[in-house]
Amino acid sequence: MTNMSALASRRMRGVLHSLEMREPLGFPLEDLPTSSQKTSIPMLSGRIRPLAICVFRRGDRILVAEGYDPVKRTTFYRPLGGAIEFGERAEQSLARELREELDAEITQLKYLATLENIFTYNGQRGHEIVLVFDGAFVDRSIYERDLVGHEDDGSTFRAVWKSLGEFGMGQAILFPEGLQELIRDI
Repeated sequence: MTNMSALASRRMRGVLHSLEMREPLGFPLEDLPTSSQKTSIPMLSGRIRPLAICVFRRGDRILVAEGYDPVKRTTFYRPLGGAIEFGERAEQSLARELREELDAEITQLKYLATLENIFTYNGQRGHEIVLVFDGAFVDRSIYERDLVGHEDDGSTFRAVWKSLGEFGMGQAILFPEGLQELIRDI
C-alpha cells in the first residue's frame, strides 16, 4: 500500500468512526430517498459496488439473507443491507433497505469495519466495498421469527437466524469474506 493510499485509508476509517448517531438513526427521516428518487446500481463488470450491511444478533445467532448460486450450486448467507446510492450515507441506505425489504425500522447503528469482497456469483465476477454495522430492530418481535424479504424487482428472499457456529464448522457459507472473524471477536 502506498503512503498516499494508507493515508486515505486512515482518513476514511477516522471519518467513519467519528460518525455520531442520534436516536433512532442520526438523521432526519425526510432525508431518506423515496422510491421515485432511487437509482439502481447494476452489477456491471469492471465496477466496484458500495454496500452497507448490518449484523443483527439474537444470542449466538445473526440474521442473514439466504442466497443461492446456480452455477456453483451452493447456498450462502449474507447479513441484510444493500447498495449505497449516490448522495446517501451508509446509515441511510441501511434504513432504506430494511424498510423496503422487511418493512422494518432499525436503531442503534454502530460502524464496525469495512471489508472488500471480490467474488464470483452466477458465473460473473463482482467487487464490493462493504461497510459493516451492528444494529437493532425497533420491533423486538422480529427477533422471534425467520422472515421473508422483498426485493425491488418483486422477488422474495428468506432471512433466517443462523448460529455463528454453523459458519465456523463449514456447514454454511457466510459472505463477505472476513465477516465471520470480524463479528466473532466482538
